[in-house]
Amino acid sequence: MGIFFAILSSIGWALSAILVGHGLRNLKPLPGAALSLISSFLTVGCLTLLLQRNELLSIPLKGILWFAVIGTFNFALGRLCHYLSIQRIGAARTTSITASAPIFASLSAIIFLGETPNLMVIAGTVLVLGGVYTTISAKR
Repeated sequence: MGIFFAILSSIGWALSAILVGHGLRNLKPLPGAALSLISSFLTVGCLTLLLQRNELLSIPLKGILWFAVIGTFNFALGRLCHYLSIQRIGAARTTSITASAPIFASLSAIIFLGETPNLMVIAGTVLVLGGVYTTISAKR
């Protein structure tokens, strides 16, 4: 089921890049990011209250702090940078470059979580770096 959700997430991100491209024709990135975050908050908030109210009420302070940091960097600043990038270089190039996330995730997991990369993770990282380089160096 985890793989299914990962694929569904990838499809969602791909579609959102296209929708953002259309939306940025009528709106600047900062208000667009704000509207997106508000609607996301309302959607996830309602789903959480509906499906997992007890879990929401029993979150430890440490969990709240970690997710506050995630909300700041990933959802707020990350989304704004994503929208600015789509506005400047287009959805296709932006999504190709943001596909470098596994590189940063792998490095962070090694440094902060003490994970040890296997050969497949190393090979995948090299391939992703090659793809990002190709995307960045390609003429528009």
